[in-house]
Amino acid sequence: MQITSIIEFPKTTSAVENYSASCLKKFTIHFRRPAKIKQKNNALYRGEYGFDWLRDEYVYPIEFVDMKETYPSNGDWVSVKKYTSLCQQPYFLKKEYLKDVKNPIKPYNKDYYPAWLAIYACNIEGNANSPMHNKGVDLNLQLDEIDSIINDGTEIILKPGKPCLKVNPERIPISKFIAQGKKTRILDQYSKEKINYYEIENAVNVICQGGTLDTHEEIKVFAKLGDTEIEVGKLMVYQNNIIPKLKVNLVCVVLDEDENGNKIIPDYESAINHLKNEKILTQALINLELLAVEAFDMLELAQTLSFETDLNDFITLIKNEKVMKLGIMPNGMNAAEYISKNIMKFYRKYSQLITSQNEGSVTIFFVGLNPLDGDVAGLTINSPNEKHYVGVTKEEKLLYQSYCFFFKSGLNNALSIKHEVGHIMGLLHIFQKLRDKTSISESQFYHSELNEFNIYSKITNNFIFYQGYTENIMDYNFKTVNAKPEQFSTLYTHVLNQYAKKMDSFYKWQWDSMRQSSLLKY
Repeated sequence: MQITSIIEFPKTTSAVENYSASCLKKFTIHFRRPAKIKQKNNALYRGEYGFDWLRDEYVYPIEFVDMKETYPSNGDWVSVKKYTSLCQQPYFLKKEYLKDVKNPIKPYNKDYYPAWLAIYACNIEGNANSPMHNKGVDLNLQLDEIDSIINDGTEIILKPGKPCLKVNPERIPISKFIAQGKKTRILDQYSKEKINYYEIENAVNVICQGGTLDTHEEIKVFAKLGDTEIEVGKLMVYQNNIIPKLKVNLVCVVLDEDENGNKIIPDYESAINHLKNEKILTQALINLELLAVEAFDMLELAQTLSFETDLNDFITLIKNEKVMKLGIMPNGMNAAEYISKNIMKFYRKYSQLITSQNEGSVTIFFVGLNPLDGDVAGLTINSPNEKHYVGVTKEEKLLYQSYCFFFKSGLNNALSIKHEVGHIMGLLHIFQKLRDKTSISESQFYHSELNEFNIYSKITNNFIFYQGYTENIMDYNFKTVNAKPEQFSTLYTHVLNQYAKKMDSFYKWQWDSMRQSSLLKY
């Protein structure tokens, strides 16, 4: 009998290895906002759409914080001098970024906080339609390693949750991430914990076209190798079927004359251009309607109403340059408060003589004065009521408005204008503590200390950040540091926020808050 030996030679493989499903490497995918907008010739992001995510430095000890303000605030600062999360309540901030998430995930048992995108719908009927995002928005994709990834044929697959929500491309090979090169970022300055990641700039385009989102919607992200497909990421897209409007009265306040007796008109054109062009409320999907500018000539009013001694005293006092620069008025108020209160007081009393509008629930005043030597660019006083009642008279409606004042130093200051609009919409500084002020009477108002954020309503800030460390519009563009770094000194000075020239972000929880404002019209 002849015995034949059968020898099986090993099969060859392609350059991309054929791994079994169990070899799918572990990683997560995150959407991130590009620094520049491709559709605008790579111009810097300036709030053209809403995008928010849980930044690492907000919840991990990455940034060094020098000082913080004492609370209750009395103008004193104390040393912090440590690496810390920029949010002082990181646990609660993490919980906030899981709020409203559709089908939350924990890939590989790791906490996952999806980014949020807010864009208008296009190519539809009705007032929810807008051409603003008819080319979609480009977003980066960030791959955070759990295992070291290799070019094993894994694909990233994106699946929108609704037909009108489109993403292009829908499939991206793992090799494209690898081609960008591996980077490392630190998560903890004490333990030196790090994470390796890859990032593709302008990786995908997202558009809402031919329909609207009547609820917050998701774009799921899967990693696929062979027959195995695991959800490794998600983008939440904000509901966009209802677009409210903020109608704004614009008032130019005449308060002074030049040496030739010509009335000085505040240079408000720049401020109006900023209001139009900065897309201030676009991130929250709120339309801003600016009404025609009308003049409130308080000089003429004072001459006409010579019996109005309070008005004439006001005009006389604000012409005193020394008092205005020093900033402390005879009644103890600072100059900005004094000017704002009096303009609002006389506008409420006499505006029916000079204006036919008052259609808006907000009135912005352009004021050509520089109280406190220009240190105060703007100030906001919000409505005394939570809701605007139907059926009130024109005069009564003035009591339910929000009033905002842009002084001379703020008329061409884009950040100040955006910042004050945030206050109009009820937002606090992100470093401001919780306050609770109940309603007060009109007479009490004029004899009480001015709270420039919201003088009547209950005020809540669930998350307190250290001042001057974020890109948020409601932060300040400076932070406070120890004047003597070698000591735990209470002497301090100010240095610029690292984001001072690009403070263009509202956060998702701020979008929610602004859209609940009773100032909006639907």
